[in-house]
Amino acid sequence: MWKFLEKLLSPKKSYPAAEAACETARIENNAEAAVLESQPDDLHDGCNYQYYCIDPSLSEFEKSLLRLRSYDGHIRQAVLEDMKECFDPELFPHLLWRLNDYVGINQKLAADHVQRWAVRQEFSAVCAQYFLEIAALKNRIRINQDVFHLLLAGVGENKEYLRESLTQKQGRLPRVILAFILEYQWLAEDELMSLCEHANDQLVRKHWLDKIIQTGPEQQLSLLRNAQQKDVQYTLFNALWHKNVLTVNDLIQFWHSPYLAVMDYADFALRQKNFDFDQYFQEHPIQDLSQKSLRLRAYQWMIRRGSQAEFFSIIQALDNQVIANAVMKSALKRKSVNFEQVISYYHRTEQKLTFHFFSKIRQISGQQLSLYEIESLIALMDEPIPLLQRLELAAGYNAWEQLYWYALHWNFIRNENEQMIYDAFVQRQLWHLNYAIYPPHWQQRQKQKLEHVLPKLIYRFPEVFSGQNVQKILNQTLNDVS
Repeated sequence: MWKFLEKLLSPKKSYPAAEAACETARIENNAEAAVLESQPDDLHDGCNYQYYCIDPSLSEFEKSLLRLRSYDGHIRQAVLEDMKECFDPELFPHLLWRLNDYVGINQKLAADHVQRWAVRQEFSAVCAQYFLEIAALKNRIRINQDVFHLLLAGVGENKEYLRESLTQKQGRLPRVILAFILEYQWLAEDELMSLCEHANDQLVRKHWLDKIIQTGPEQQLSLLRNAQQKDVQYTLFNALWHKNVLTVNDLIQFWHSPYLAVMDYADFALRQKNFDFDQYFQEHPIQDLSQKSLRLRAYQWMIRRGSQAEFFSIIQALDNQVIANAVMKSALKRKSVNFEQVISYYHRTEQKLTFHFFSKIRQISGQQLSLYEIESLIALMDEPIPLLQRLELAAGYNAWEQLYWYALHWNFIRNENEQMIYDAFVQRQLWHLNYAIYPPHWQQRQKQKLEHVLPKLIYRFPEVFSGQNVQKILNQTLNDVS
């Protein structure tokens, strides 16, 4: 039944007229490009010999800021002299860069401008606004140290900025500020410790934690019981465990931590104390637990790898479906349950299977389903799935399986735009089909589905199927009636 393949896969004829027309167009395009390149430079609006282009729509002030980055030191000098009475905050970071200028006169002009700015009321605020740029000057080699310390003084005077940055910000800014506070003593030690304790950034909190670790176990235990951050709980728990001051009751308390890392550590510590977990679970059965305790019991089950029946009993007892789904995803990520169990649970609870949820749990599990299984799961979804997302599901499979999957979705093309998406995607993915060595393992039902679509693909993508290896494998596979 597949004899038509011999005709479809036969070498295509060449068309000299079409090839000549393409060559003529190429010559004309090259000639046009040559004419444009031969035009004098003064015809290119907005460009000059200074190796940069300035957009003519910019304001004069914005053009001046760009000229401050010119390769020509004379141009930078002229701009600095023209703007010596300008105190616009946008100019400030450009002055900071010019403090490291390799032309001495430009360094001096920038330094003088900063000193004039220092007597103005807004100097402290603008220094705080561009603190990271000021901090970078510390590692520059051509910086006037008097001007540098003048800039640091402007930052150090702004105590409110320092407090807000340490406690409210995260990332590089609060960490650099902490380093400068420690070096230049902008804040008292007691105030700094209090700010670090309530900081949002973990590395800033670490400065406070390092000091706390040096205190007695009583203070550490008190802080641990009231701690809300995971890093604080884990660090203090680790310190107290090594000091051997935690009782079994303390360990049980931290075994119910909302953080898996602390819960896992407490579970290990209880096992070292020969704690009887079975008796504890009998004394605190699932039906007597609150919703919060149920969620914690589910995570405890993941750590201890209890029975599957017990885990699904816990999930069933949870009232909040969102929390139950989050617990299931976490169990899948820790490989406590498998992909099929999650899908089965989802259908058993009669939840709507969405493409987003399917993609998420497939990614978490890292499990390679067969395309037939994916096809079955997609059929159960109520929402429409975009064509491109459907095609991307075959990523990671061999070329023949991808070919089958793309052929399967030919009939999902509804308009010209989707046809363009389909063509571009399939051609990009199947260009290496001729290098596939082993033949496909298509079942008879798959061959039957391919019977009506494959001729259309061969006609649509002749370059994909033109290779002798592709032709040979397809003829052998599809003409072999099993």
